[in-house]
Amino acid sequence: ADLAFRLTYRYGVNELSFDIRQLMLSIQPIFQLSLILFLPGYAVVRVFRLNRKFSSPEQLGISVGLSLAIIPIIFLFSSTLGMRISSSTIKDLGIAFFALILSMILLDHPPQTWSRIGKRPRQVRINTSRRRSFLEFWALVGILGFAFIVRMIMIGDLATSAWVDSVHHGLITRIILNNGSLPETYLPYLDISTSAYHPGFHSSLVAFLELSDMDISSGMLLFGQALNAAIILSVYLLGVALTRKPTSGLIAALLTSTYSAMPAYYTSWGRYPQLAGLIILPVTFSLLIASNQAVTKRERISFLLCASLAFAGLLLVHYRVAAFLLCLFVAWLLSELTSSGQHAWRIVRRYLLDLLVLGALSFLLSAPWMIKTLQETILPRMTPGHPQATLNFFSDFSWHYLVPVFGKQLMALTAISLVWFFLKKGRISWVISCWIIFLFFLANLDALNLPGGSFVNNSSVAIMLFMPFSVMSGHLIDQLFTLWRQILKGINRVLLAIVTTSALLYFAWLGSRQIISILNPTTLLTRQADLIAL
Repeated sequence: ADLAFRLTYRYGVNELSFDIRQLMLSIQPIFQLSLILFLPGYAVVRVFRLNRKFSSPEQLGISVGLSLAIIPIIFLFSSTLGMRISSSTIKDLGIAFFALILSMILLDHPPQTWSRIGKRPRQVRINTSRRRSFLEFWALVGILGFAFIVRMIMIGDLATSAWVDSVHHGLITRIILNNGSLPETYLPYLDISTSAYHPGFHSSLVAFLELSDMDISSGMLLFGQALNAAIILSVYLLGVALTRKPTSGLIAALLTSTYSAMPAYYTSWGRYPQLAGLIILPVTFSLLIASNQAVTKRERISFLLCASLAFAGLLLVHYRVAAFLLCLFVAWLLSELTSSGQHAWRIVRRYLLDLLVLGALSFLLSAPWMIKTLQETILPRMTPGHPQATLNFFSDFSWHYLVPVFGKQLMALTAISLVWFFLKKGRISWVISCWIIFLFFLANLDALNLPGGSFVNNSSVAIMLFMPFSVMSGHLIDQLFTLWRQILKGINRVLLAIVTTSALLYFAWLGSRQIISILNPTTLLTRQADLIAL
């Protein structure tokens, strides 16, 4: 038998500060990465005046999700028109997006109003709601920054992304780089149809590589870990959309970044397309909810157009996650039916009309790729795979994906919160419960001998449950804090806030220490030392 040794070391504050200093040395590609992930989406936010509806933290999540959706659409239509996208094209597009943002800011705040703003009393200019939004924004940015540092420390010794998926991602990315467009075929490298492998993630990765001039191996590592950190913005957005409580969203973001093994463990597989899709999912959902609640027709059209952009990009990034989104929206519609009383059908009809418009616009925006995908990939696989097979539910479900770090505690908090909010007749319990049920129904279509069973499996559902788990757990912690705050008076309220925040941050520190070493060593392809040997 082979003799093996496992070496470990204690990771403390000194090691963390050293790693942060090393990370600061590579600040330039991080700046370019921020431009790719923020600039296109924020341009859409300003052009369609989403900043008037959504708070600054919500705009941050929407901007990243829209950026990941818009870039694949640009690549799709440029490829369809026979145009080549190069680094100069991407820089020109960046300048155009920046000019749009600047123009909209000037339209919203003309220069002649600046002097009047400066003369207003401070207590008028900075009201309570703005101050609260300001604090929430920087709290979310702080969680995002810490999550990114943890994700980068995770891969500090890697030279390439892990597992076999990354090899395929690297290959497709290289083909797009060489062609300057989406390929019509992967031959002679891969004998599969281009419609069978979603090109959305690779388009965004190519845009980053062209802008930063990094090689594919190191660029994919950095881009993938940035997405792994950016998912907390989407969890925050989803939490606020479902609870209307920003504090619940902040706690959910913290739980996702440091308490849950997922999505940090995605790095072990290089499962970046699903990760990118999950970032876009709450953006489409929040915009659909906003369109139904819009006061004016112009607002509603703006929200629907932006939602269609996001959903079209989601189809290009990962159509499996698009199915996850539809499950969530059906759960939301059912909750509308049960909570809206006599006006339920009128509200549902409006949602269904929005959904119809969303589907039509999204199909038009993704048509060059979607038509081929329907013909070659989706429709041929809609027949039952095993018509005579015995039922075998959850055959590929993996519990061990849910329990590492503080996974057991998150599941326990989720179960408690579901029961508690059911008893309180809270709407979020119905939405989350139905969403999870629909997800597993979708994953077990094969066991039921129903069409479409080959698209979604139980493992893909298991590794995205961190989103509903974090949202429910964050909302429970927030509501318990609010309950105790109402009971306590004076200085005790301050002490409660200090103790709650300290406990959350302490366990976040403990969780992050486990996440740093969470990668499966058997999936790692190349370490830094291997480059010397090679």
